[in-house]
Amino acid sequence: MNLFLTERRTNRLAFLLPALLFFAGLFAGCPGEAPEIDPSAAPTAAAATVVKTSAVQKSVTFTLTSIHPAGSIWKVYDTDTGGKTLDGIFVTYQKTLSAGTGEPSSKLMLTSAANNLDSLTYYVSVTERDRAESERLALTVNQP
Repeated sequence: MNLFLTERRTNRLAFLLPALLFFAGLFAGCPGEAPEIDPSAAPTAAAATVVKTSAVQKSVTFTLTSIHPAGSIWKVYDTDTGGKTLDGIFVTYQKTLSAGTGEPSSKLMLTSAANNLDSLTYYVSVTERDRAESERLALTVNQP
C-alpha cells in the first residue's frame, strides 16, 4: 500500500514539475539572459581640451553640447575602454539656459580631491535612469 501512494505522489510531481518551471520562467525571465538596455546618450563637448589658468588648479570646466537628465551618474576612467574609475576625481554636471537664446546648455566640471587636477586625458561616461552606461568622452586638461 505504501508503495502505491509513493508512486502516485511521484507521478503527480512529475506531471506538475514542467508546469511549475514554465510559470517560474515567466516571472523570472529566461535564466542566463540579461534584458537588453539601451545605452545612455554619450556626452559630447564643444571643446574636448581645456588649458588650466594656473599650474596648480583644483578643477576645470568643459562646455558640453549634450544635455543629460538630473540624477544621471557620472564616472571618470583612466582609459577609453575597460580600465578603472579614477578615485578622487569628481564630476559636477550643470544644465543651464543660454542667456541670449534661452537654449539649454550644460557644463561639466572635473574636480580633484587633492589640491591639483593633473594635466592628462580623462574619460567620462554617464548613466541615465533606466539606461546602460554611455560611451566615454575623452576630456584633456593641459598645463598653462
